[in-house]
This record gives sequence, structure tokens and C-alpha cells, in this order.
Amino acid sequence: MGFPSWAGTDKRANVQANELMIKLISDSTTPSEFKLFGVTRAKSVSVQSLSAVVDQGADVNLVDPQGDTPLSQFALCGNYPCVRYLILHGAQVNKREHSATPLIAAAVGGNVDCVKLLLANGAKISDVDATGANAFSAALRYANIQCIKYFISKGFSVSKPCPNGFMPLVYATASENLQCIRYVLSFGADVNAKGTGPSALGAAVLSGDNPSIVKFLIDNGADVHGPAWPGAEGYPPISMLEAARQSGNSKIISLLKKHGAK
Repeated sequence: MGFPSWAGTDKRANVQANELMIKLISDSTTPSEFKLFGVTRAKSVSVQSLSAVVDQGADVNLVDPQGDTPLSQFALCGNYPCVRYLILHGAQVNKREHSATPLIAAAVGGNVDCVKLLLANGAKISDVDATGANAFSAALRYANIQCIKYFISKGFSVSKPCPNGFMPLVYATASENLQCIRYVLSFGADVNAKGTGPSALGAAVLSGDNPSIVKFLIDNGADVHGPAWPGAEGYPPISMLEAARQSGNSKIISLLKKHGAK
């Protein structure tokens, strides 16, 4: 008899116990996007409950129907005691399912204590997800200041492109959080740096969502005359004004024109 795909890597593990583990950490009624903000059952799970399931034979490295591992779920939610318990009981700190490692999940959730614990137990700080983003990128994208501060203390630079070529300030801009953008700029990030992708202003204009961020970047020296998108693989560059017109935000269009964009 075959095992279900979520039965885990240890085929000796009790399938029924694995089902209990899935029920413990997963909520199939919760939209996946809400998991990014810690709205999962795993957040409130106690070590005692987790231990009871593992003692029954659940595989600590199983993958649930959504492609999540217990360690990633607990790291995402910031359930430090359960993260520690799983590591002590053989959870693979660099196991990836779908795209994110437990370390990247912890950075997405803004759980700096879990980030430190994972790194102390062998998590690879350089690992990237399917888009080429690493844990530093994830912390920036979700405006998790404490994680950003910690990664900078570990040697990450706001002036160097992330592994996929996008600049850290672009990820901070994607968070649409002015505090995060200010924080990255305070470490000397070049507001006009592009890497292989757009500048921070280009990213803000392309999103078309937040005129206040566009204004803030312009006030801090962003170049309205550069391309919003530099072009790649047969696609021509797009000017800031053209990108704003495509997004349809009249306030951003007015801001760009006011500062000389053509």
C-alpha cells in the first residue's frame, strides 16, 4: 500500500500520527495569503501538544497538503518553543517545499528569534526561494525591521543586489512601508540604484498603489527621468510616465509631471 504524498520522509512514521500533525499545524479554511501574517493554527500550538503527536510517530519533516513543513509553519508564526522542539527532534533546518526554507519563512513572519535559532542550528543564510530572493529580501519585502537590522549585522548590505539582481531598496519599496524605506536609506542605500531590475521609484510607479511613497522617493532624490523598467529579453524600457499611465494612477502621473518627467 502506497503512502500519501504528505506522509513524510520517514516511511516508518505512523500515518495516523502524521494526519494529527497536519491537523495541529494547518487550517485548510485559512486562505494561503493569510499564512504570511501568522494567521495559522500553528501559532497557538503548545510544545506539549506537538510532543504528544511526535511521540505517536509523526514525521517532523512531513509536508502538508499545502506544501508546508511543520518547521516552516512554526517559524513563520514565531512559535519559538515549537521551532526549538522540532530542531531538537530532527527537523531539517534547510528543508524546502515549494519555494521557501524555514529561515525565509521566519524572515517573512518577522520572527527574529526564530531566525537566530535556525541560523545557530545550521540554516543556510544564503539560500534563496524560487524567485531568487533570500531571507534578507523577505525581511525587506515584509518590512520586518528587527530582522532587517539583524541581517545587516550579519553582513548583508543595502548597497549590493540581492541574488536575483534586485536591490534591497526595491524590496523595501515593495513593502509599501515608509518606515522600512527610511530605514534602508539610513544605511546609505542609493535611491537610484537599479541592479538588474527597476529602481525603487520604478517599482513604486509600476505598482501604481501609493503616491505617498512615490513622493517620498522623489523628495529623497529619485530620478524621474530614468526608466521605470530597464527592459529585458526583447521588452523595451518603460519610462516612469508611461508606467504611471499604464497603472492609471492620476496622482502619480501628476507627481511625475510636476518634477519634469516626460
